[in-house]
Amino acid sequence: MNSASDRGGQQPVDDRRGVKDRYRRLAAWLMAVPLVGSMVAGCGGGGGGGGPTTSTAWYEVSVSGVGSTSSSAFEGGSIVLKGNDGATYTVPAVAGAGAGLSVTSAGGGSATLVIESNPVNRICSISTAPTALGGRGSASLSCVHTPINDTGLTECMPGVDCALQDGGTGRGAIPAKLGKLNAGSPGSFDYTRICNNGAEEGAAGCPSGVPVGAGASQWGCTRDNVTGLVWRVVDYPGRYTQGDAIAIPVEGWCGRAASSWRLPSVDQLQSVFFNAGTIEGADRVAAHTLWLPMLNFNRRNALENPIPSSISSEGSGFWSSTLVATATGEAWMALLQGNGRVRSEASNTLRLRVAPVSTADLASRFADSYYTAARWEANLSAGTLLDRRSGLMWMICSAGWSFNATAGRCDPVAGQPAVRAFRDALAESLAVNQDSSRNRGYSDWRVPNRAELASLVDCVRWRPSEGGSAGCTDAALKKLVDLDLTGAGSFWTSSWVPGNEVFTIDFSTGAVGLEPDLTIPFRVRLVRNAR
Repeated sequence: MNSASDRGGQQPVDDRRGVKDRYRRLAAWLMAVPLVGSMVAGCGGGGGGGGPTTSTAWYEVSVSGVGSTSSSAFEGGSIVLKGNDGATYTVPAVAGAGAGLSVTSAGGGSATLVIESNPVNRICSISTAPTALGGRGSASLSCVHTPINDTGLTECMPGVDCALQDGGTGRGAIPAKLGKLNAGSPGSFDYTRICNNGAEEGAAGCPSGVPVGAGASQWGCTRDNVTGLVWRVVDYPGRYTQGDAIAIPVEGWCGRAASSWRLPSVDQLQSVFFNAGTIEGADRVAAHTLWLPMLNFNRRNALENPIPSSISSEGSGFWSSTLVATATGEAWMALLQGNGRVRSEASNTLRLRVAPVSTADLASRFADSYYTAARWEANLSAGTLLDRRSGLMWMICSAGWSFNATAGRCDPVAGQPAVRAFRDALAESLAVNQDSSRNRGYSDWRVPNRAELASLVDCVRWRPSEGGSAGCTDAALKKLVDLDLTGAGSFWTSSWVPGNEVFTIDFSTGAVGLEPDLTIPFRVRLVRNAR
């Protein structure tokens, strides 16, 4: 059932765009926090020692720190203004509900605020900036939750506007401005090593730099701080059919209860995909092997049951726990070779590796009401669907179709094609944003990256083999499926790889693959960071 091709060129991102423009594209206010940028002479704010000295002063807003999780406060809650004189100005909380935040500093000319550092698992923007520092000006600092991993792609395909594609949007476009639990993690990812005794690296009983091993004070697991999943990094030996893989013996590894360990679902497994993964010999391993060494299939193939990864999916394949909705006897697997693909295979004959995962840390990492609320929120009058799990808003109808709220269906738009070549797909997002009759009141629609578009598939064609998947019967998502996705075929993503190949997702099967022919017309679904 592998209907997508498997391949994989990258050019530098054009960073000459203003920071202000970049954050306008990322603007999102699921959680609006009022920020009062009032500047009164000489106070020096909490640690600044004086205000800006130029008439074109600007301030960077830093929202760093990693404290408690709450839907009404940042993790850490530390919000700082940094002037272009190098001084910082602490922004204290103002007492009283809805009073917001305020700061004082020297008077001056106009100011431009930009984000210096985002909170953990959120991307922030400033919707309104103060224009007069000598008086009271106000700004709205707002953030969107981003609890799914980016693709790791930071470069853009030449000849295509970077602002319209994967490398110019999302977490991967601003790695230096992301808040992390572990600042030493690579790029847009955030990993923490955990010893077998349950302690985090650097804590008592878990020294920094410890090697992988079975000892209590050795490295046994890695927590992905974006998704909250804890991965067993000690190799689980052998290869298994999918049926046997589901029943593999588990233990209470790394201080997590045995009952929390399982074979990962297909969306959990592909959350580790990294488009710029380590080159091992002739292969690219689609994961951070320094943090997730158990996924290094080349090393493991050299240790046991060698199978040439170039000729067999067994060489780099890992089973998920997810069965195929449309085919009996098949299950979904992740192919770590190349840039990472997802496809179905015969569950009772093919023998693949396993990488156990624990969900024990999810409750503490995502405990606030935002994550416990219903995942899907459909606005059928506007033709949009909000996914609270990813913080993304989707158009219910794909490009070339318009939502008919009265009839409750997607109708074709006269003169608009239902399918487009890749570059035309990217251009469509720009056209929609500039067309008030089609943009649903927003001007930041874009083509989703691979990880974002794949977040829709689990309830469309992937059939979870374990319980607790009520989202697959959710009425709001079912509306999307019934209206526009059932049997829809392939959709473009904005994610590309070396060789000018682009990730596509086939919604008639659920396969995630690569397409080398960018002139082939596929469907397009637009997304935006939810406001």
